[in-house]
Amino acid sequence: MNRDMLGRRLELQGFTVDEAENGQQAIEKLKAAAYDLVLLDVLMPGINGYETLKLIKGDLRTRHIPVIMISAIDEVDNAVKCIEIGAEDFVPKPFNPVLLRARISSSLAKKRAHDQDQHLMTALRIEREKYERLLINILPKTVVERVRTGEANIANDFDAVSVIVVYPDLADSGSDSMPTVEFVRLINDLYSGFDWLADHYGLERIRSENDHYMAVAGAPDAAPDHAERAAKMALELTKVIGRFNQSGNVRVGFRAFINSGPCSGGIIGRKQFMYYIWGDTVDTAKRLKSIGGTQTIVVGETTAALLLGSCDMEPIAAPDGSPAAYHLKGLKTGETA
Repeated sequence: MNRDMLGRRLELQGFTVDEAENGQQAIEKLKAAAYDLVLLDVLMPGINGYETLKLIKGDLRTRHIPVIMISAIDEVDNAVKCIEIGAEDFVPKPFNPVLLRARISSSLAKKRAHDQDQHLMTALRIEREKYERLLINILPKTVVERVRTGEANIANDFDAVSVIVVYPDLADSGSDSMPTVEFVRLINDLYSGFDWLADHYGLERIRSENDHYMAVAGAPDAAPDHAERAAKMALELTKVIGRFNQSGNVRVGFRAFINSGPCSGGIIGRKQFMYYIWGDTVDTAKRLKSIGGTQTIVVGETTAALLLGSCDMEPIAAPDGSPAAYHLKGLKTGETA
């Protein structure tokens, strides 16, 4: 009778009401659908209000739902005990309509505020995840960790790295007559293959532009075998570009250049930042471009010394003023990957 009277009164006030005959049924309803408020009697058949409240507040799926305890005047001590374990408020029987509406309205307002906070937190979490994914795509993972801690002016010197610079040869690709969208798709597909190789051999992509692709082994994470990693990536480029040429109507060649030595690296820019490396080692890798022919892999003198026991190479008769260089033919052990 109390439940029927209370339900009809709340419906007349504009609320949508659902009823449960006992605590167990209430728990099942709360798990099956979304509710904004529970009016819970202390005295019920089966499990009482106190035990039902403990089940509601002990479940992560329902603990956020505010609960108003309903009790007779002589049951106030029990109601207070329920409030101590998580009930939002209590309403004594017989009901005072003004007091009942005020306490329900107050509890629903808190529930709306909680829901808005949760929505905001979810939106912030989603945006943070997007930001994290963006950082990982443009910065090395170890550098991302330093950014997360608030470190500013991230820069380091590295004693031993190998820099690989790849120049795609698009002369016979028909790219000059391509629509812009198709040309961008061509470069994106090609460089995506390069990215896969860099990840596979443990290199960090540094820069991708229209005319060249750059990656480094040994920075920002040290790698004793940096020269071999760069060499393996360069040798695999032949297979990647071969598969790329077979998959479409374009023909793409390449020239790759590797140089080893010390360099510096760090984050450049504030709003649109990137991780970049610089120094004589990088400059020499770019200068080697004047030596190599199409479909060749050229390594500098320092790199060649590091690869002497593991790779087949032959010296190049370099023009005057050009750095000493070698053609990289393959690994002495055979297969590259």
